[in-house]
Amino acid sequence: TTVSLDAVLPVADYALDGTVRLLVQHSEGFAGENLSSRESAVEPRNADDTPRSQYDFTLAVESDTQYYNEEFHQHQTAIHDYLLDVRSDLNLQYLFHTGDIVDDYDQLWQWDYADPEYRKLDAAGLPYGVLAGNHDVGHKEVDYTNYGTYFGADRYQANPWWGGDYKNNRGHYDLITAGGIDFLMLYMGWGPGDDEIAWMNEVLAQYPERIVVLNLHEYMLTTGGLGPIPQQIYDEVIATNPNVRMVFSGHYHDAYTRIDGFDDDGDGTDDRQVYQILFDYQGLAEGGLGYLRLLHFDNENQQIIARTYSPSLDDYDADDPSLDPEHQEFTMPYAALGIQPAQKVLRTDGVRVDILTSHEIGAVSDVESGATTSVTWDAAPGEYGWYASSVDPFGAAADSEVRTLTVLAASGPGGGDNPGGGGSGDGDGSGSGDSDGRPTENTVPVSVADLDPSLEGAIAPSGTLRVGDPITISVPGHDGEWVQVWLHSTPTLISGWTKVAGGTVTATVPASVPAGTHTLVVQNSSGVIGWATVTVEGAAGQAVISDGVMAQTGADGLPLGIAGALALVAILVGAGILVRRRIAS
Repeated sequence: TTVSLDAVLPVADYALDGTVRLLVQHSEGFAGENLSSRESAVEPRNADDTPRSQYDFTLAVESDTQYYNEEFHQHQTAIHDYLLDVRSDLNLQYLFHTGDIVDDYDQLWQWDYADPEYRKLDAAGLPYGVLAGNHDVGHKEVDYTNYGTYFGADRYQANPWWGGDYKNNRGHYDLITAGGIDFLMLYMGWGPGDDEIAWMNEVLAQYPERIVVLNLHEYMLTTGGLGPIPQQIYDEVIATNPNVRMVFSGHYHDAYTRIDGFDDDGDGTDDRQVYQILFDYQGLAEGGLGYLRLLHFDNENQQIIARTYSPSLDDYDADDPSLDPEHQEFTMPYAALGIQPAQKVLRTDGVRVDILTSHEIGAVSDVESGATTSVTWDAAPGEYGWYASSVDPFGAAADSEVRTLTVLAASGPGGGDNPGGGGSGDGDGSGSGDSDGRPTENTVPVSVADLDPSLEGAIAPSGTLRVGDPITISVPGHDGEWVQVWLHSTPTLISGWTKVAGGTVTATVPASVPAGTHTLVVQNSSGVIGWATVTVEGAAGQAVISDGVMAQTGADGLPLGIAGALALVAILVGAGILVRRRIAS
């Protein structure tokens, strides 16, 4: 994908020692740095830890912590302290919470117990997401007031991974990239209806290329069955969106994993499998004994390794008979989930910088839309840049790109016995012609439709035509003649009056010319002497400064469709228009 970017920057705010540094980066979602790798030397905390060499990064899940924030707070503290302590060892990139943060929604002291535990995560910059369970909103009351006060959108919306929300974080989504996998973590809290389902579908439609983890409070029963509202979500969200690959939930006291296949293209073969994972250990003593779920992503063996661990007990897999081992530890193959890690490359293939200043050459008022105007510039010999700035009656402003031109020293009149070539010199030295025969007026461009077919190929450029690079044009039979070079579609003068020498002339394709097919035309003072169809390629990665001539004045290149005041301004020093093109693959 190729993307072009442009911005106007005040030099005083961004220049350091005359240099402005630019960084092009992907702006949507968040890719955290790798905190460790498979090769990192990590000392196991527990003999049963998954060896660090067997996975690339980790996601974690906590669920139904209500009793921790009512009475057994040591487990809530242990979970978050552990995750922050081993964050680098695990290369932990994200934490899910499936709801029921507190037990009693109207007891503010429980919210006050929970809040600082999540402030730890906020302070550490660990990406995480929460949603409201039934205990957080008063069951049938569905009162999101206290949840919104403590865990509303204003707490999270400045985070770079935050994608957006529904009704003050009743639902939200995060955009996370880890291990070459682009995730969308989609949340919906207690009591979803048709409007909430519509919002989820709207978000999912925006990101068809991301791996979606749908996070709910109530979804799957301990037997793998679905109630009425979860069944509606299954039918209208999970089944209809091919990017949904995993569903996490709590609410019911148990652990269970259900796998369903979906034939998204209707060819009779499943295109994806969705892993629906219930994880809620609150039925154990002390509200769950601090068990959490660790998901280790193993790109090498193309699988997710699911582990269940309690930092409070330093123990893997609860031994309660209600919890089957196959639902506490299991693997999920990438192929079933449709996960394909990919290395992503973002590179800048061209940078253009125009320096805009406020030294005014001249100004014209009340210029009609589409009209051409000009001003006189009495400039000393030298190389200059200029641009046009347009302001409409309502204050909207636009600037053209900067063009450059060279002002040559004027040729003086000839002596009395040797008048100028174009003058009437009778000895008084008043001859008015240029001594080298250079014409004083630009040629008038001839439209492509009016070009003489017999002159096609009478001139020929050599090599590749690339924006910003000089080109050599063969003009046989016209040595010693003064010519100009035009490039169409939009007539652009790319070489002022130049004398043909050795059967060739040179010109430069300016940055304003788009890549593609164009017509190259060479004209002398009598008319067209030859033309050719050419292909112009984009700049080859180097900085490009546009070329041009003073003849292109007026409103050319200004993106305004209404009348306004016009001014031409010379280049000195000031704010920079920075135009960048990037390629992401």
